[in-house]
Amino acid sequence: MRIWEDFDRGWQRRSNPTKATWVMWDIALIEAIARPELATAATVNAPPENLNRPIPVWVEIDATGMRESFWRTFERWRTERR
Repeated sequence: MRIWEDFDRGWQRRSNPTKATWVMWDIALIEAIARPELATAATVNAPPENLNRPIPVWVEIDATGMRESFWRTFERWRTERR
């Protein structure tokens, strides 16, 4: 999934109120850090008003892989707590 294709902006909720799925960006960030093979990083230039410098960003994620990894980890954690 290309990041910007699914990014949930406020105006999209008004223009697409029936959107049935979305990316939980906080979980995606954790998964990208924990499992870098599930995300593609690139270096881009920050906007000039923010100190124009190269910054790393994730430009694509494996949403299915991240979802599976999250739920597998969650279930393992839940089982171990019993």
